[in-house]
Amino acid sequence: MAEGETRRIGITRVHMEDDAGKSIHDGMRDSDEYTYVDLNRCGTPLIEIVSDPDMHTPEEAFQYLTEMKQVLQYVGVSTCDMEKGHLRCDANVSVRPRGQEKLGTKAEVKNLNSFRF
Repeated sequence: MAEGETRRIGITRVHMEDDAGKSIHDGMRDSDEYTYVDLNRCGTPLIEIVSDPDMHTPEEAFQYLTEMKQVLQYVGVSTCDMEKGHLRCDANVSVRPRGQEKLGTKAEVKNLNSFRF
């Protein structure tokens, strides 16, 4: 997207649900053999915003999430502190090699908690 250009990203739905907890795969005793589960955030309400598949580049996704974060902070819905899990993103990604029309297989990347990722 060019500098100064605007784009409309649709929202499919917004709904509330309970957080289910957190799987821990690294940093615990025996985490090379076992997955640990942190249930401390179970039952914590969360809002899920499902966007339409209108983004085509990582830059568009970054800009969309940055602006969504600003709106959520401005209206007081959340502090959006990503290190504390107050804002996470599940990204559905399909890769299409240049020059090809067909998208590749969709993969879901869950619980991204950093804009860098």
